[in-house]
Amino acid sequence: MKFSEIIDQASDLLQRNGRITYRVLKREFDLDDAQLEDLKEGLLFTHPEIEDVDGHGLVLTSGERNPYGAVECHKRVGGILKCYYRRAA
Repeated sequence: MKFSEIIDQASDLLQRNGRITYRVLKREFDLDDAQLEDLKEGLLFTHPEIEDVDGHGLVLTSGERNPYGAVECHKRVGGILKCYYRRAA
C-alpha cells in the first residue's frame, strides 16, 4: 500500500470517529515510530481541521462532527485525560 493511501485511510477513519489515538494508528496501519511521525505530519499539514491533542492522538476540530472549535485537554488525577471543546468565536 502506498503511503498516500494510508494517509487517506487514516483521514477517513478520523472523519468517521472524530478522534483517534496514535497507538491505534500504529496498530491499524502497522507503522513504526518514523512512519507514525510522517503520518501525523501528513495529516496535520493537509487537513487544518485536524488537531494534535497533547501528543496522545488526533481530533477533528471543525466541520459537522465538531462545530465547537479547538480542543482543550487537561490531565486529571490518575492520569485520565479530559478534553473539552472551546467554542469558536
